[in-house]
Amino acid sequence: MLAYGTTWVNAMDCRFEDNQVGFRFNAEGTVVTHTQYANNEFFHNGTAVLLESVPAESPLSFPGSVFEDNDTDIDNRCGREVNISQTAFR
Repeated sequence: MLAYGTTWVNAMDCRFEDNQVGFRFNAEGTVVTHTQYANNEFFHNGTAVLLESVPAESPLSFPGSVFEDNDTDIDNRCGREVNISQTAFR
């Protein structure tokens, strides 16, 4: 999944598996719809989540999500605050 340009994307209850990058956020828009990415599964990806540019000031959170056997779970290049307090890493 790719957020690019002026877009905002949401993912809930999704499975990202066997990708080079599962979820990539590289957007500059001002519209924010939701900052929780709940109950997702990130399995066997090169990079599960790549945050290059995220237009929101609110932290992104991954409650109920599972990261398993990825080379990199979260590559936070833009330094966006990320809440992983309810996230499982295996």
